[in-house]
Amino acid sequence: MTEFANPGLLNLQALYVDKSDSHAREGVHVRVAHHPLLGLPAAPFVLERADVRDRDFKQLNHRTDAVWRSKAGNILQPPFSMSQGDEVVVTLPSVPTVTALWAEIIADPGSPLTFRTAMQVKAFVRSANDGLSALGSRSEPPFAFSAPGLVSFVIRGNGTVVGIRWIDAERPQKLGWRVIDVLNLPHPGGSRYVSLSNWEQLCASRLQSQTPQRRPMQDLSSALPRFSAPGHNSAQEFKRVQTLFDGLNKPLDELITGPVPQHEHVTRHTLTNATGGTVLPDGTAEARVPTLGLVLQGQVDPGSGSWMGYKTLDQDNTGDSEYRLSLYRLTAYFPNPTDQIMIEGGVLTTLLISAARATHGLSSHTELFNHFTNLVKGWLGERGIEATSALSPFSGFDMGALAVADYLAPLDPLTPPSLDVPRHVNWLPARIGTPIRVTETGVNDVPVAGALTLQMRQPPASGMWRALNKDKNIGQGIWRTLILPSPPSENPSAPAPIVTTPAQALITDNRTGPDDFTLHAANMDRFGRYSDFDVATGKAGPRPKPPRPVLLGSYRQPDISTNLSFGRITATVPLPEEAALAPGAFSLLRAQLTVRVDGAAFGPVQLLPVAGAISIHPNTNIPGQNVPAGEDQRGVRITFDGPAISRTQTRKLEIIAVWVDTAAQISTPSEPLRLSMVDPYPPTQIPIPDVLDYAARPDATGTAWVERDIPGSTAQRYAIYYADENRLRDHLRNSADSADTALLATLVAEPDPAVRAGALRTAQERFPASLFERLEEAIETSPTLRFRHGLPGTLRILSAYKIAVESAANAAGPDLTTLDTVFYGVPNSDPPARPSITVRLVPATSGESELVAEVTVTLRPGMSEGSVARIRRTRSGVVDPIRNPIIATISMQAVDPATGLQTAIFRDVGTALVAPAARLAAFVNYAWLAEVQGAPEPGSMAAASGTVPGLWGPPSAPTTLTIVPRNGPVAPTLLGGSSTPAIGGRRNIRINFSYPIDLTPGSSGPWLIRIERALPDQGLTLISEESASAGTLFVVESAAGEVLPSGTRYRLRLIDPVGRESPAIEHII
Repeated sequence: MTEFANPGLLNLQALYVDKSDSHAREGVHVRVAHHPLLGLPAAPFVLERADVRDRDFKQLNHRTDAVWRSKAGNILQPPFSMSQGDEVVVTLPSVPTVTALWAEIIADPGSPLTFRTAMQVKAFVRSANDGLSALGSRSEPPFAFSAPGLVSFVIRGNGTVVGIRWIDAERPQKLGWRVIDVLNLPHPGGSRYVSLSNWEQLCASRLQSQTPQRRPMQDLSSALPRFSAPGHNSAQEFKRVQTLFDGLNKPLDELITGPVPQHEHVTRHTLTNATGGTVLPDGTAEARVPTLGLVLQGQVDPGSGSWMGYKTLDQDNTGDSEYRLSLYRLTAYFPNPTDQIMIEGGVLTTLLISAARATHGLSSHTELFNHFTNLVKGWLGERGIEATSALSPFSGFDMGALAVADYLAPLDPLTPPSLDVPRHVNWLPARIGTPIRVTETGVNDVPVAGALTLQMRQPPASGMWRALNKDKNIGQGIWRTLILPSPPSENPSAPAPIVTTPAQALITDNRTGPDDFTLHAANMDRFGRYSDFDVATGKAGPRPKPPRPVLLGSYRQPDISTNLSFGRITATVPLPEEAALAPGAFSLLRAQLTVRVDGAAFGPVQLLPVAGAISIHPNTNIPGQNVPAGEDQRGVRITFDGPAISRTQTRKLEIIAVWVDTAAQISTPSEPLRLSMVDPYPPTQIPIPDVLDYAARPDATGTAWVERDIPGSTAQRYAIYYADENRLRDHLRNSADSADTALLATLVAEPDPAVRAGALRTAQERFPASLFERLEEAIETSPTLRFRHGLPGTLRILSAYKIAVESAANAAGPDLTTLDTVFYGVPNSDPPARPSITVRLVPATSGESELVAEVTVTLRPGMSEGSVARIRRTRSGVVDPIRNPIIATISMQAVDPATGLQTAIFRDVGTALVAPAARLAAFVNYAWLAEVQGAPEPGSMAAASGTVPGLWGPPSAPTTLTIVPRNGPVAPTLLGGSSTPAIGGRRNIRINFSYPIDLTPGSSGPWLIRIERALPDQGLTLISEESASAGTLFVVESAAGEVLPSGTRYRLRLIDPVGRESPAIEHII
């Protein structure tokens, strides 16, 4: 008997489908799969069946061991109860020698209604890459599942779980086997495959029996519900399968009859791009695909699998309720893989193949053929089919596989896949107006070895339907291939592996349009069952913004003859070629130009519609020139007036362009186009008054600085030209012109610089530009626009300056002979000599205070006459021209022709600039001194910068005078007296007096108060003669405790500092 191989090497699966399915016909659908490294089988697969009636079911060799865990991971032991929301994971033993073919979760049979509505069991099998894949679910008892490699189950809901029973492929069963089918490749046979007569009839019979009840979902024109699909007959199915298999007939023949070993044979495919065109113009870009994998992949479609002998339908027990199970056994024959193939397969595959061929050892091709014919001769003989061998010699081995079908436990209807939200990937090159893009969608919950059918509708509610499954047409109608997702890849050793989300397949579509869309996906399992469509909505693709524009431009300055102050600006934006637009971009609508001048906005945004595009090729504007074929360039262009430009100014213009597309998207701004606009006209020169001006007085370094504000704008450019009077005189001296000679004589004879400056200014055009030198770095712009030039402080001649306004934009320079000349002198006249000063006391006039001192300042002029005298006075005894206050500044009189002196007289009543109410004090010694300022610099009274005052001369020697009034002191004024009665008279006597002047002691000494007293009927007695206190009030008081009789007489006199007595004043108490 053929031994059973590991399901990862040879896999057989059987699924009973009842009448409720929309597409798959009722019966047991049997599927065969094997590891691709085994190559194609050397002979048809032989399928046997053993039936188990319901009465014999309990006699089977069941196993009941399993691990039960709650959702929290706690170990459970059945029986146990479950409540809504509970979840239990059941895990079968996972060892290499155990292969579970069938298993049933046993639940309490007394509560069938509860189980139907509240419990579900989901089964998982080991996947081809050693992960876990969902097999399917049952939502009513019996909760039974059949598949090789069952691993675990998840139970959800409420009810009572009693236990589990399962069938191990390694445990022997007492069964009666019989051959029910021979599954052959659609080929007459050859050097690598056994030949069967009437092989096509066998393939066609299998195909006909498995014809779907309805049109396959991938061939629908829209995403209809599965039960709404139209009917499908065997003739249509035959055409469909022939169309799908058309490209595999030749590769299959090459694998069976060709000279190249199967694992080395490749098929060449020309590569195409996303739109169906070839990648390279000559079509030479191609991919090499292993032919064996290409052929084996063809059996994924259930119809193609039936045609290829990898799927069959067993309907022998359909409708017979006495059968519970059917067990299926498959025998397969394969050549022994080469060592190179084993290396490619890796360690695990090598171990599986080694174990399979070690079971019976290797056999010759003849022995394998004999084994095959002995097994199937009865079945073939009944059908009049003969098996022959033209096999090339090889050694190989046979191996088997088992599967179980449970007639009471069809799987729940296939659930739709779970679609993620589709996501935009990128745009593909396409014509503007018909953009296409790549979208990706994650797909979950695809069944084991299943496939997908996909429909897209764009826009969702009203758009045309488009199938994502590839169309194929060989003249038998248009039929579509299935989409194969990548298999799940869960790791069975990971914690709780079967409750995690299954691995995601990724569906990529390279023909999605720009708008919103709906993607509809339906599952198909390997047995031909379909789910309904799930739907996901994808958003419109984010359209690329327009390209960054290229901006060209120029400025044309105004014609000088027009006297216009502005020029013309031309801006051009070339239209990009369609191929330069980003894939998926909208058409361009217009260009927008933003103009700024000197950093400020200039005019409105300029709009240049693409509809107004013109040819911008240079030859277009050249008479007699044509644009070469294929070289024309279109673009949008605008010409507009620029800003007004002031004389000598340069203005900066900046233009930035953006493209705006038909969806109002704005591109990245262009690189700024910067233009420099200059005034083409000669600059207007500055008129300067004909007035002599002066520099500042020499500073500590002996430099006299000429500083002159320039009435203009800092935006203009200026130049300062300089010459001195000697240079101008030399020019006149060397001239033969009589007018120059006369001017020179005038200059020599005239000492007044103002007059000389006027004469030179009147003849300024006579002096050529070569006499003037350009002063570098003389212009200053802060804090004001001005020029500054240093002259020697001792310079006695005139300095001539010309201020030229120059254009920074053109070469037009001014004619210096036409420019006004401004002349400067250096204020360095000598100060006056030291004056003398005399002071005398004079009688006051009407309106003056009593004390008046007449101050006379006398100056003998030297190099400079005096202009004003400044008089200072002090009573402190410290004479200091800096500290003593100024009491008056008076003009000096003209020089007396007789004496040659200048004088100035001032009547001093004691006022000062800082104390206008002050008056001279009697008996105080004062000191006076004076300074005299020279006359203003000649001609400076009319200077632009104002009069230049002369220097102050040294101060005079001080003159002192003690103020002694002409008359003696007057009598004091009695203000009143007071006393208090006492026995024998009065006591606390107090007599108050005032005086018209302050009694503060003066330079001559203090004031004295003489007090005399006479008792009644007695003579006067001197009581005291003491110095008076400062102030104008004083008091006479009796001694403390002294009592004087009433009628006592007091007499009082004041004595001034020079000893003069005032009249007496008396008071009687």
